[in-house]
Amino acid sequence: MKQQGPVLGSYGPFATRASLGSGASLAEEREPLINANRSKAKASRFPLPDFRNSRAGSYASAAAKSLLLPLFAFLGFGLLFTFLWHPIAWLVNFACGFAILLCLGGSVLSLARRRTDRAYSLAVTGMAVMAGSLQGYYNYELYTYNYWAVNEHREYVNVLADDSAAAHADASVLYFVEDAKPDLRYASSFGTGAGTFCAAPVTVGQAVVSEAVQFWVVGRDCCGARGFYCDSVRDKEARAGMVVCNRTQPFEAWTGSEMHFYEQAIEMSYARFGVMSADRHILVRWTSTPWLARNLYLHDGFKVWLKAALVSLPIWLVLGLGAPTAAASAAAFEAKARMARGQPGTPPLWA
Repeated sequence: MKQQGPVLGSYGPFATRASLGSGASLAEEREPLINANRSKAKASRFPLPDFRNSRAGSYASAAAKSLLLPLFAFLGFGLLFTFLWHPIAWLVNFACGFAILLCLGGSVLSLARRRTDRAYSLAVTGMAVMAGSLQGYYNYELYTYNYWAVNEHREYVNVLADDSAAAHADASVLYFVEDAKPDLRYASSFGTGAGTFCAAPVTVGQAVVSEAVQFWVVGRDCCGARGFYCDSVRDKEARAGMVVCNRTQPFEAWTGSEMHFYEQAIEMSYARFGVMSADRHILVRWTSTPWLARNLYLHDGFKVWLKAALVSLPIWLVLGLGAPTAAASAAAFEAKARMARGQPGTPPLWA
């Protein structure tokens, strides 16, 4: 019996010519699939960022994150150092250090994961934390420290104009007797680029001041052609003096020392009127409501914080707009470098 060979399918390796009669049509059917596979393989080798559909949204999202995060960090840490550094300094310092390490560490990690936009945003946020902390600490040293100092020192009542100032060195508020008042006849001022610093001695109104003055009423930008009108000096019911802290703050090299300028005003009084001052005299702000005057330090600190926020807003805006630009530039640069090297590609930098 004649043995019959195996029956092969139409697409087997030993297909007959008859079975391949439709080869042209098969090639036409397979052509789109082959072209698609080639395009997919080429795209996997040289991937490029696709901004056709999501470019505007990605740009706005990256810019918003890079603007809002640094802005909130600057404002938040400015407030923390301005108003809370004195009572809970250790906690504020810990929060500042932790935030800086978190931002820098996250920036390095994002850069390693090829998230250039996120790395940029975190780096700028870390800078904002440092800038806000510095601005807040400046506010604390110049303004809000005095608010806390009033709470931490003693009050004295029935203080005479000729009482020893050295005996009241720990005072925060002095309540004078009725006849002790600022003597505006001997008021003087010292002008600088930072303003006019004014001083007037506290006396009992005697015709001639023969003894060294123990207490001086001071103020800033409140004397001149209209006379001496610092705080509540013109109020006849005012009897209290809120002590101005005699201390050295770390920003004096840039801002100058208020105490030094007040001392210059006191020396001007001696030069003009011969009024001598005690070696350990005390400077006070004259007021009828010491605790309300104390809150002015908080008000001044808040005003400086608000001004710093408004001034820094354009800076964070410019830096925020730079985030998507930096990410897109890095993506395009690396894509061109990969194409030049002919190496397999990696996911785009700007996801």
